[in-house]
Amino acid sequence: MLRINIFNPIEKRFDKKSIISILALFFLSLILTFSIEFVHRLNIVDISLIATLSETFEWAATNNIHFLFNFFIVFSIMSLFSSLIGCVYVGFSLSGMLLIFLTIVNNYKILFRGDPLFPWDLMLKNESSNMLQYVTNRSDIIRLVIIFGSLIVFALLRFILPKLSFKIKYRAALFLLATLLIYSFVLKHSFLGIRIYRLNHIANRKWEQEQSYLENGFVLAFSLNVKDSIISAHRNYNKEYIKKIADNEIVNFDIPVNKTLKEQPNLIIIMNEAFWDPTVLENVKFSKDPIPFFRQLHQESTSGWLKSPEFGGGTSNIEFEVMTGNSMLFLPSGAMAFQQYLGQPVMSLASILRNEGYKSIGIHSYYGWFWNRIESYKNLGFDKFISLEYFTDLKYQGWHISDEIVTDMIIDKLEENEDPLFIYAVTMQNHGPYNSERYDRNTIQVEGELSDESKLILETFTQGLVDADKSLEKLINHLEISEEPTIVVFYGDHLPMLGQKYSVYTESGYVEHSDASTWSYEEALKMREVPVVIWSNYNRTREDIGTINTSFLGPYLLKYMNKDMPEYFKYLLRLSSTTPVLDRNYAKTPSGDVIGSENELFIRNLHNYEILQYDQLFGKNYLDKENEDRWILTYNPDYNKDINDIKITNVVLERNRVIIKGDKFVPSVYITVNGRNTTFKYKNPNTLELNLQELNLNTNGENKIQVGLMNSKGIILTKSNEYIIN
Repeated sequence: MLRINIFNPIEKRFDKKSIISILALFFLSLILTFSIEFVHRLNIVDISLIATLSETFEWAATNNIHFLFNFFIVFSIMSLFSSLIGCVYVGFSLSGMLLIFLTIVNNYKILFRGDPLFPWDLMLKNESSNMLQYVTNRSDIIRLVIIFGSLIVFALLRFILPKLSFKIKYRAALFLLATLLIYSFVLKHSFLGIRIYRLNHIANRKWEQEQSYLENGFVLAFSLNVKDSIISAHRNYNKEYIKKIADNEIVNFDIPVNKTLKEQPNLIIIMNEAFWDPTVLENVKFSKDPIPFFRQLHQESTSGWLKSPEFGGGTSNIEFEVMTGNSMLFLPSGAMAFQQYLGQPVMSLASILRNEGYKSIGIHSYYGWFWNRIESYKNLGFDKFISLEYFTDLKYQGWHISDEIVTDMIIDKLEENEDPLFIYAVTMQNHGPYNSERYDRNTIQVEGELSDESKLILETFTQGLVDADKSLEKLINHLEISEEPTIVVFYGDHLPMLGQKYSVYTESGYVEHSDASTWSYEEALKMREVPVVIWSNYNRTREDIGTINTSFLGPYLLKYMNKDMPEYFKYLLRLSSTTPVLDRNYAKTPSGDVIGSENELFIRNLHNYEILQYDQLFGKNYLDKENEDRWILTYNPDYNKDINDIKITNVVLERNRVIIKGDKFVPSVYITVNGRNTTFKYKNPNTLELNLQELNLNTNGENKIQVGLMNSKGIILTKSNEYIIN
């Protein structure tokens, strides 16, 4: 009898053990993928297994493409381990230990820091590299031991159950496949990975990472960040080539330093949200000038225009460029430098001026966790960063803290400090969108060929400019009569997003089309140009600086202040003297000529800038190695120590009130009495008041009172001492 086995062709290519092992690899990868996402969505504080299981199933069903990509990556990692070791059991266990451990650490980092786990947390030499710091108590450790113990037991099944392994040739093929997949979907922006991600609408929400992790899944979201964290060295990067650039571009570039000024001038940089001059819009008329004071300063003081790397958002990237001299040109498109590349100390205006005896203060009228500013300012070398949580006056104008409050804080800090000050202040009042009425009334009317919606958008934006102009005038009037030499630099971070598809810009004729890819060079540049003014109360000399990259402003200011500077900043000064505007595809010379990618000067400047930035930001800092300790603050233990030092000095019972006396109180604090939150009235930075009748005090024992500060994500920033009353 003739027997036909339809599996013969397969068996000739693969032995049964290999087929079973491959099927097991798929099945176990599927289980591990689901398990990782289950752990990812598990509430650490209030564990509800059934609810989390349901949520995980729902996510996998509604986001099946995202789940599939998570599976591909897990399968690739598990295949890599299995092919190297030759056993599926062990490959599953090692993959599970690695990925589940990272997922658990991610959960704890969100709980304690408000941000998910990033690849750079693992790579950088700072406190974030200590993953175990987030696993804090005995129950956490027991949970990890149980999970890892289970995975180890699974690995030992290889000695009990039938072996799941591959022949050497299949292991080699599996290794190559796994390597290709990991390279394409995890490590690099390869053509294969980019194309597949785009086709399936997979994207990294860099500005909202916690949400990105929830939507994409932990493994996929983490891998999307891995792609952006890997910046490859230029093929010419080495010590000799850096020296060659220095010899050609810096050695003979003399920067005179004038030390005749006896006192060191304060430097106040105000980056006003979306500040721009809308009167340049064609075919639009305003009932009056929204920025008369700024316009006067722009005409009388040193001034010009800055080419911003962003439009309508990405504020922190402008901070990054101005303070470090580094350019977003050489980072991945859509990158957010503060979140991705400032995990360790870097050279900045703050660290450079600190060497000159300056105290550096960052101010921002929004939450410190946003764009990871509270950590980034530490690594930039600031003494403290005062974000919204620490503001003592919460006066709002429209939707956000008013510009005037920021001005008042700058004046207070100038009066409090005896040391020369460097302040970098970022406002929030005029942040978009502008398509609804946020003020009681708009004091400036707009006329022109605009739709009703576009008129409302432009008038709302313009009203914010009116307040910004008044705040600037208040600061300058104060400094005019001050005896302390002070420099004020005022500019916007980017042009405002005025309507969908650039509606205000197109309707007014400022640009011809809503498709940015069709803009001419002139249109593209003017959609990135913001006005800047540099005013001082001791130097009335005016200079027209033209248009320069925002990354060239820092070196220019050090020169303006007659300060010594690192070799890197000297190079940037030299660079800006030949190509003050430098972009990926073009540059402008001081005479205004536009040169393109075929021009030798353009090619050389872009090439050398990229290599020196890599050296300074990611490399070995060959250019400034000899004076590295002078220019980079590598140890900053007292950062924010001052503003976090909340103290209770006394508690007084008066009639039906409990008066708490102390220091560093702000309206955003919370108060616990015997561990329970209680309502209170904020009086001033030294006084808080509680209603005695609302408190459930222990009449026959101790009562513990504590004041703390928590951000909007529920992360505790600091706590006071416990004060005990009987």
